[in-house]
Amino acid sequence: MTNPLEQEIRTELFSEIESAEKNYVVIKEILSGVQFEPSVIRGTLQAFKDNLSKASSLFMVLSQLNSKDAKPIPIPIDSFLTGIDFTLVMIDASPQQNIGTVLQLAFSASNNKIENVMALLSVLKKMIYYDKQTK
Repeated sequence: MTNPLEQEIRTELFSEIESAEKNYVVIKEILSGVQFEPSVIRGTLQAFKDNLSKASSLFMVLSQLNSKDAKPIPIPIDSFLTGIDFTLVMIDASPQQNIGTVLQLAFSASNNKIENVMALLSVLKKMIYYDKQTK
């Protein structure tokens, strides 16, 4: 049986993943060349980064709760988050440049591809949903 703290963490993690998925839809449009105002791009990237960071932290806490003897399991997204940070700096420095190209460059330099990050989040979301249904 899931304790109340674990259930709260699962619910928050599920919510962060859903928010990341919504931001990912916009990011895919940016990468495909759809034009957005720099402020919209910046806001979307910052929110996506925050979603990933929080989801990663919540997952580590959840993994620690479920396995008291093991180390927490991190989601390997550090280089990916650095790419987002790079893009945010570039938007601030020169909002007129082609942000989609900068974003593609930043993501290609990452050890993890955005599709892999989103696939991992999708699996986590399914696990949380399945676990909710079986308890």
